[in-house]
Amino acid sequence: MNQLIKIKQNHILIFCVLIWLLSNIKCTTRKDVSGVSTIDSRVVVVNIVNADRLKIANAIEQLNNCASKVIAMNVLFEMAITSRQDTILCNSFKRKKNVILPFVITDKGFIKSDKYIGEACLDQGISEMWPFDEVINSFKVSIYSERSNEVFWSFPFAAVNHFDGGNASYLKETKPLKSYYFNLTKEDTQITGISLDSLSTISCDKLRYKLILMGDIIPNDPNGYLTEADPKKRVSSTIIFASIISTMLNHNFKEVK
Repeated sequence: MNQLIKIKQNHILIFCVLIWLLSNIKCTTRKDVSGVSTIDSRVVVVNIVNADRLKIANAIEQLNNCASKVIAMNVLFEMAITSRQDTILCNSFKRKKNVILPFVITDKGFIKSDKYIGEACLDQGISEMWPFDEVINSFKVSIYSERSNEVFWSFPFAAVNHFDGGNASYLKETKPLKSYYFNLTKEDTQITGISLDSLSTISCDKLRYKLILMGDIIPNDPNGYLTEADPKKRVSSTIIFASIISTMLNHNFKEVK
């Protein structure tokens, strides 16, 4: 009888040790996982590389049919192409008035989308990313910029502002005119985005109420940026903006010293 009790106790002890080991392995695995994408699940990236304005307009219609909340487009539509394409594009912008466009400021003035197209969108924000290092670990990611006594909201902030007004109000109060580190992992640099051609096959559940970021995503983009996350691979600005928007949504940036 005593021997039986002893065997049972040993079994219980072994069982407890196994549970402890398994729970430790599980915890260690969670703790040590690295390289998980930092792009927020509320942000969906759509790759529009080589798409014409008609295809983009159709994509916007699809996104709005799925009740996407905000569509930020990392694209400058600088010149009118054809009256038909531009009219269709503008109409897609106007239908829900939820499209955000970027613009840039140069020594020669503003570079914006064609006025006809710009007036159809919801908002425009300044697109500026000033690298601090040759291999970038930080950008000048400001909420807004002041130029000649004018305030210009940044493109990522404009997207966040229309997606989550409460979040944007907090950022306005606490983070103006400063620069921040953003969080970018090696996995982020490998994001290819949903292609326009496959957009119609995506379930609306994955697009509903989301912040959609549309732009070119090119592997090792010659016009992209080297980053600490992957110093040998140039990353498209669309992925950089996705990371900045995610950082703003989660308030997990660090000030650049």
